[in-house]
Amino acid sequence: MTEPPDLAILLRKYIRERFDNKGSQALARRVNERFAEQPGVDFLTRNTIDNWLRGHAKNVREWEKLAAVAAVLGLSEPEADELLRAGGQLSIAEKRLSTERAIQQKIVACWPPTVADLSGTTSSDFTPNHTNGFIAVRPPSKEDADPIVESMPSQNQREQEGTTVTVYNTRRLLLLGGLLVLLALVVLASWQRLNAQPTPPPIPPEATALPFFIDDFTISGRWDLSEATYVAFNQKRLWFDTPVNGTRGWRADVVNPQWNVDMPISRLRFTVGLEMPLDQTWGSVGVQTECYSKRYADDDGDNDWLLVYIGGAQRTVWLEYTPMEEQMPVQKLHFNPIASGQPYTIDLIWTKPGVQVYVDDKLQGPVIPCLHPRQFNLNAGLNPGEQVRGYIDDFQVWK
Repeated sequence: MTEPPDLAILLRKYIRERFDNKGSQALARRVNERFAEQPGVDFLTRNTIDNWLRGHAKNVREWEKLAAVAAVLGLSEPEADELLRAGGQLSIAEKRLSTERAIQQKIVACWPPTVADLSGTTSSDFTPNHTNGFIAVRPPSKEDADPIVESMPSQNQREQEGTTVTVYNTRRLLLLGGLLVLLALVVLASWQRLNAQPTPPPIPPEATALPFFIDDFTISGRWDLSEATYVAFNQKRLWFDTPVNGTRGWRADVVNPQWNVDMPISRLRFTVGLEMPLDQTWGSVGVQTECYSKRYADDDGDNDWLLVYIGGAQRTVWLEYTPMEEQMPVQKLHFNPIASGQPYTIDLIWTKPGVQVYVDDKLQGPVIPCLHPRQFNLNAGLNPGEQVRGYIDDFQVWK
């Protein structure tokens, strides 16, 4: 039996072909214009589409959202069936027999029930090809002197020529030494310039820069749990208790905000901790944002993202990002080692050059070239064989 295609690959393909690669923001806007049930309340968020495109959600829980995307993309019923199967759902014909809500009936009505044939086409495998380029530079060998052909002159002539050659060689050695010193100074200056980092921005005092959003997770209605299976609000914390990932790829429990910032974020601050036995294979808990850029500002559909987590196989605070996923490899940095049962306060502070990461008010690593984001989510992420139990607390956002 043929396995269904990967949801991320198939959806990315249809967006390129049927939506002129306009991107997730434009696609979410079109879906909400057509299917929003209440004014001002999004039926589908951009975060949800991005999570599908990044492979974070292998199975879609609310099938009507994926079907609404298929309708906006203008997919035929067989193509919509293929997309739904990739998300772990039944076909349009089977949904047509069991729809109850008005919005579900409205979405299914996009495909009249006269079409009976179901296509079994599958998308071709797509494997991003990231190539690291390295240029090895080796200075060419250099002869100290050209060959000299001498005749056999008289004694006085030989002495005079010997003195001339000695003076000439001395000058050449002095000139060569000066050039080597100059070259060393140029190399030193270049190395210092390449390794120099902008002065890291201090964490702004709370008295002069107040966050516009503060949450201690006592009000569950602020968060969308439709893409999170193993999440609960308990003791003023957002808890993730995700069992072993038995799939062959990355999976995530994703919690999106119920509201959109719609303007650049200058800072995120949150407390995060894991409660994990030492003999378990640790997953990770943390925050994901985009890496906003001119390319992303044009909403061209690239997946430009930043993860800041604690946990993982190396049990550290770690960061992963790519400003342009389709053009450069994923970059990963590991910071402080972490311990089970210990809370860590993480700050992400954006300035013009990029974002700085602080752990417990201590600067970590260089400036990351990811500019001010306009969206984020909280999630637990697991590689195959990993599990995780941890929480996020005291979440704050600055515009």
